[in-house]
Amino acid sequence: MLSVSEVKTNRPNTFDVPLQKLVYKMLREKGVTYQRVETNVTPAVQEYPLLEAALQVKMMQTLLLCDRQQNDFYLVITPQEKPFTPEDLSAELRLSPVTMAPVKLLQSLLGTDTAGATILSLLLDTEKHVQLVIDREVIQAEYFGCTDGSSTNFLKLSTEWLTGEFIPGMGHDPLYVNF
Repeated sequence: MLSVSEVKTNRPNTFDVPLQKLVYKMLREKGVTYQRVETNVTPAVQEYPLLEAALQVKMMQTLLLCDRQQNDFYLVITPQEKPFTPEDLSAELRLSPVTMAPVKLLQSLLGTDTAGATILSLLLDTEKHVQLVIDREVIQAEYFGCTDGSSTNFLKLSTEWLTGEFIPGMGHDPLYVNF
């Protein structure tokens, strides 16, 4: 059974993946305020309302998709509850068919596994292998819920900070779409 911690405003005492350490270092250096909760296990999608209630934020889903040759990569951000298929991306961007990237590619490109996928993985995409694709519905929210790169820590961040400072600071030019 999922257990959700009280809301915290400090970093975890230990890090499950190297990306987490980078995330909290960056948040500290930039003076970014955030809230977070920890869970005892990786939550199932059906349990996300518990995280959302604790943080008072809508969680966003983050998916890494690629073309068949695994040359072009798309980090797709949509609201967690919004249905999404790879065909949606192909149709919206007029791409040849895309599919979910293998976990090994997710780990090598973005430093996390499927359950920990996050927009904050852009910290590791220094060579700009990934095209960021954001559903316009995401940027309409005041706050953005995501993982910190692990599968058991969840953050509430300002959407304005993400779109105004973080994404441009990472050198990414996102594509905004309507899924």
